Amino acid sequence: MSSIILGEERGKIVDVRYRLAIVEILRFLKNQFSYKELSKITGVNETTLCRYIKGSMIPSIEQAKSIWENISSKISIFEYIEKMFKSKQDWLSVLLEPSLLKVIASKLYLDIVGRRITLIVTRDSPILSLATALSFILDKPIVIVSENKPLTSDYIVEKVHDELGEVKAFFIPKRHGRKREDAIIIWDVVKSVGEVKALVVGLEKAKINASVYITLFSKIDANEVNNIVDFRKLIP
Repeated sequence: MSSIILGEERGKIVDVRYRLAIVEILRFLKNQFSYKELSKITGVNETTLCRYIKGSMIPSIEQAKSIWENISSKISIFEYIEKMFKSKQDWLSVLLEPSLLKVIASKLYLDIVGRRITLIVTRDSPILSLATALSFILDKPIVIVSENKPLTSDYIVEKVHDELGEVKAFFIPKRHGRKREDAIIIWDVVKSVGEVKALVVGLEKAKINASVYITLFSKIDANEVNNIVDFRKLIP
């Protein structure tokens, strides 16, 4: 399977994806700022910003990187997304909004530059919509992990005790004939260290390495598990 080492692989396709991701971010921010304010944030003049946002032109790869560095150092994108929702429960609404999904997926894409990603792992819950949006940008397949026994018998099962002491299981589809994969895990709620470790162990058995673990909500300290990233801290 071909893989993309973001930020290292040469090629027009990768460059264009990066540039288009920046445009999605700019379109979102235009709803929060005036052109004058956005110009100060990005370092790009108002006329050029207008052309980017309206789609009459897209930034060069050099300009796109400069814009991203300026945005990342000056504002928190998450803060502006969060203002649109009043509670954690409302975050599920984000997963039903195509425009916000594109923004968040674009943000994730920009944040994982430099990592080797060949696969996206997610669960059979609303978070699947975000994983799908990211899959379109990365052009990488998805593996869906379920807590319910699938109809097919071709799977790996990894059991774990949940926070109530009850046993639950992760059913992970096998991918035959594949070399070891490097995956980004897109999850909704992480309830315990044991849950994370059980998932990672199961994925290892399926020859899938968890390159980075992104969660919508985490009830554990990110320092307790390598590579786990609180989704809310990743969107910044």
